[in-house]
Formats: sequence, C-alpha cells, structure tokens
Amino acid sequence: MAEITFDESRHPIITLVWPREYSTADVEQFVVHLRALVQRKRSIAVINDILRTRAPTAVERKLITDLVRENTSCFRDHVVGWSDVLRNPFIRGALIAMRWVTPNVVPHEIHGSVMDAEEWCRGRLEKRALGRVNDSIS
Repeated sequence: MAEITFDESRHPIITLVWPREYSTADVEQFVVHLRALVQRKRSIAVINDILRTRAPTAVERKLITDLVRENTSCFRDHVVGWSDVLRNPFIRGALIAMRWVTPNVVPHEIHGSVMDAEEWCRGRLEKRALGRVNDSIS
C-alpha cells in the first residue's frame, strides 16, 4: 500500500495527499503524524487532497474521529482551516457521516480543486493574522 503523504514544504499550509488505495495501518500512521502536527502548537491550514482515493472504512473513520475528539483543543487552537478536496459523492457521504459523530471543530470547506482549497486556506491564515480566527465553523 502507498502511504498518506504530508507535504509541509509550504508551511503553514499543510497538504495531505491520500493514495488510491491505503490500509488501516496507513490510517493509523496518518493519525500519529497528524496528532504530532497539531500538538506542535503552531498555526496551520490543511488541504486534505482526497481526489483520487477510496472512502474510509468504518474502522478508519473511527480512528480519525477519535483523533479529533481526543485533541479538540489543539485542533481549535492551531488549525485555522481544513479544506477537503474531493468530487466523489461516496467520500462526501463518508465525511458527512464522520461530522455527525464528531462535528467540525475548525472552519471547514469542501473544494473541487487544490488551487481553490489553497486560496481559501490563505484567506484563513490572513484572518488569523488579523486576529479573527474561528469566525465560521461549518
């Protein structure tokens, strides 16, 4: 299986890229890496590129929702925005199901392209710099 990549080369914008296929072990590694990232206590905006991947299984969704639930304050304090990049209606449905279990704790948008997501993330970071951070959690 291919790993889920974390591109931190344009920090504070972090781009996560999910491969077409991945295992539950890959999601477990993703959780470890994302936990460490949000616990660094530095402002970030996240582009979650899930354009080419499959929907997560119930076990994988639980791993991710547990991560958010256990680290809510770190997410709220340091993730100024989270953009999911997708077009697949099945993955959109999986995200909605995850939000029922664990509502958004940071401003969240769904975009159809990485370029649109990056523009939105830059806007979120500018709002943080101006002192208006969690003005629209959706």
